[in-house]
Amino acid sequence: MHRLASSSVLLLGTALASASCSSTTSPPNGPATSCQQGKLLIAGQCVTPTSAWTEIKPGGTTTCLRGDPYSFFVHQGTSNKLLIYFAFGGFCYNAQLCAVGSPNCVPTINVDTNSLANTSGIFDLNRPDNPFKDWSWVYVPECTADFEWGNNAPNYPATGGSPAITVHHNGFVNVTAVRDWIYQNFTSPDRIFVSGSSGGGDAALLHYSYLRHHYANVANWTLLADSSFGVTTDQFTTTGISNWKAYDNRPMWIPALANATPAQSTWDFSEIQASQYHQNAVIAEFGTSYDTLETITYGIMGGTQSDWHAKMEAHLQNVSGQAPGFRYLVAQGTAHVVLNQGSFYQYQVNGTTLRDWVAKLANGEDVTSAQCVDSSTSNCKVAPQLPALDGGSAGVVESQILCLGNTECNQGEQCCANVASKSAGCVSGASCPPGGLQLCMDNSECTSNTCTQLPVQGATLGVCQ
Repeated sequence: MHRLASSSVLLLGTALASASCSSTTSPPNGPATSCQQGKLLIAGQCVTPTSAWTEIKPGGTTTCLRGDPYSFFVHQGTSNKLLIYFAFGGFCYNAQLCAVGSPNCVPTINVDTNSLANTSGIFDLNRPDNPFKDWSWVYVPECTADFEWGNNAPNYPATGGSPAITVHHNGFVNVTAVRDWIYQNFTSPDRIFVSGSSGGGDAALLHYSYLRHHYANVANWTLLADSSFGVTTDQFTTTGISNWKAYDNRPMWIPALANATPAQSTWDFSEIQASQYHQNAVIAEFGTSYDTLETITYGIMGGTQSDWHAKMEAHLQNVSGQAPGFRYLVAQGTAHVVLNQGSFYQYQVNGTTLRDWVAKLANGEDVTSAQCVDSSTSNCKVAPQLPALDGGSAGVVESQILCLGNTECNQGEQCCANVASKSAGCVSGASCPPGGLQLCMDNSECTSNTCTQLPVQGATLGVCQ
């Protein structure tokens, strides 16, 4: 994912949108309350977007972890179908994890309109095989380190060598502003697909119930969590959720959740209750069987990392047995976050491609749960990633792994891994800088060399050599 300067910013709290990024229609009798298709309602104005993505700054009580402004992003599609995507942003619940410079959380908005337009996977709206190419999108960043569950500004005492710090776990407030904007602009979608990657999957689960509560007349729903199996510890369920005051934000109209104690409010319990309460919809999960960053996260929460895989398997069986609408697809490998990667179109599990599985979900069709048991067969295709380059118990930096091969880059760029900085990204030019490794998914990405599978810091990567 490239990070370039924002080209389209609209302020929700101002009377007019910037003329450089949109055109506005002033209503003759006061602020507008709705707009015709193709326009967005911004501060009482009907605005015609002039780029693929538009940034919305809601202002008010929204804020990021350290007080920076919050914003979200919108893409106006050509159909009356709506995709709401929750991005990953890490988590923290003490001074050490929330410290300035901690790799465990993303404390500011780290995308813009150009980077979103240049992202791969389901974000590549020019691909004819993208199941969401004609949908309208709302992209919800997370910059509050609370899975978008929190509404608290604690002062964490010094711990682990880190000084005391005050932060804003304001995720629930931020997403409430996003939801309010969605309700104004998308009054009656034909279909709603709620999704999220990593911690964004956790956010998607909570706000899915709020969205369904508002859109009671919308019949077609799907929830898909990417690389978010909800394997947590009791310590996290009590301490983390308590420090965020997330428990106060549970959907109180769902009786089982309203009556649950904080200790009972686990991912499994919440997912099962949401599935049982909201009938005739699929709640789905995709991930890899040995997801390195999920494993590391479990360790940060106080768990034993080697237990993560067994806990993940137990989670799948537990939810499957109690949630009739639950489906899962588990690929072999260690990769983390796939929906924004070109590998979204390459994964295959027991003969089913991830792309086709998600396309069926997007169309409202039922799917079958599947899990790869042997990646050496042609029915289980694994797309390599760089999970171990971000490893270590200090934290999780998901945003540094931006590509796996040139198919995820623009023309004239190469996908290069820098082992020293533990990162991979698209670099302009015909070759990688000195010391860089050109990553590849197959031989076609190597101009004069072969795509060779090599071990790099614990991960198996395709490298042109």
